[in-house]
Amino acid sequence: MMYLITALLLSLALAGEDSSEKREKFTFTEYDDDFARQIMFPISTAAYGWNALMIESCLNRTIGEGAGIYQYSHSCQNGECSGFVAKLPHYGAIIIGFRGTQRPGQLIQQGIDSTIRAWSKWDYGGHISLYFNKTFHTIWQGLEHRVYMYIYEHPDWDIWIGGHSLGGALATLATFFLVHSKLVQPDAVKLMTFGQPRVGDKAFADAFDNEVGYAYRVVHSRDIVPSIPRSGYWHQGAEIAV
Repeated sequence: MMYLITALLLSLALAGEDSSEKREKFTFTEYDDDFARQIMFPISTAAYGWNALMIESCLNRTIGEGAGIYQYSHSCQNGECSGFVAKLPHYGAIIIGFRGTQRPGQLIQQGIDSTIRAWSKWDYGGHISLYFNKTFHTIWQGLEHRVYMYIYEHPDWDIWIGGHSLGGALATLATFFLVHSKLVQPDAVKLMTFGQPRVGDKAFADAFDNEVGYAYRVVHSRDIVPSIPRSGYWHQGAEIAV
């Protein structure tokens, strides 16, 4: 199943038409379907690229541009986890994308770690899955220097963060970290995830919602991932059902 999802996401990105002639500025404070389809879904899709060149190809064929692409990957339990950061000069935006689950074994491991092993305290409120916490910090340590550099270079740009499945959980933590750390203005940050699992407990979800203004989870009724883990876990942000 997860192989099928990965293949579908990659095929959509690689087969997409160049939308460079359809560019527009996005100015809104609530969910926007064009923004979801034209920008955030391609960001989550591009995160499945095996290297920076693949990510660049995905972005150029969907969003129409992408500069300064930097990817960091690291082995994690039963798979490889990855994230990237890039710039969209035309939109005045820094984008951050996180790769989702690559294979069934990785999804199973996420479930085991989230429901059986100890919770992990989140420094900014509540508790989160130990697996998600460890994975986030591993990937973030490889990305943060480039993220900070781009923020320093473009302090007035927006920051758009996305991910699918596991990538959505990592994107959620990255968003919370950036907003809480005061590195960026909260209203400059937009988070949108696709098929994201629950990340932490109610205290975490409440703390997240109190600090992050723009956060949407796009979910499909037939996708089981957004409904797990169950016991003790809560979703943050607003849900968009498709």
